[in-house]
Amino acid sequence: MTQSEVGEVIGTDDRTYRKYENGEVKLSGIRLQILADFFGVPANEIDLKVRKE
Repeated sequence: MTQSEVGEVIGTDDRTYRKYENGEVKLSGIRLQILADFFGVPANEIDLKVRKE
């Protein structure tokens, strides 16, 4: 999948998603869970920085 397609899944654009991947911006817990559900994996297996809400 492209960064743009994954961004759409979590409700953001490819530029912001790229920042999540690079650790420039922390992913919210809600978006992390959406991403985990989409890929069918536990949230703790996704290797992105997470912001506590």
